Amino acid sequence: MPAVRARRVLLGVAIAAILAPCGSVFSADVDDVLLREAEAGGAADVLISFPGRSIPVLAPLAPDADYKVRRRALVDALTARADTEQAGVRAWLDAHGIEYRSYWIANVIAARLDAGSLAELAQRSDIRRIVADTPTSANLPRPDPRPEGAADPDGGPSITWGVTRIGAPDV
Repeated sequence: MPAVRARRVLLGVAIAAILAPCGSVFSADVDDVLLREAEAGGAADVLISFPGRSIPVLAPLAPDADYKVRRRALVDALTARADTEQAGVRAWLDAHGIEYRSYWIANVIAARLDAGSLAELAQRSDIRRIVADTPTSANLPRPDPRPEGAADPDGGPSITWGVTRIGAPDV
């Protein structure tokens, strides 16, 4: 446990040394691993999340209102919230020529930032958290490479992967 505490103290000293020229402490919560990655590699893929000060409010709709009307109202509310809360950071990223991708449903922005840009954005009060955008993988089914209706090696027609996936041939 003391070794972990010592590493945290050393990391805190390193972060303070990085931010000393900035003259202030982070306003946003920044992932420690992210700072090290940005310094070591020159840049890091990040997700910038926002405090969510405004909760999307749907227009008063009857409980039995059409599903599509309710869904459209929710999408409009979420996009309006993201447009409002992300506006300042988007403007900053545009001014600095940094490419980014905005996600309205989760109210986050994905970008690739160098250590200086990361430190500068971390001082903003309109950002809640900056974390590493780590890639993830999924085991998706692989489609049958044979064309639809082509014969399989046993001589019968091929079955598309979706039909096989639901277990229809076994039935």
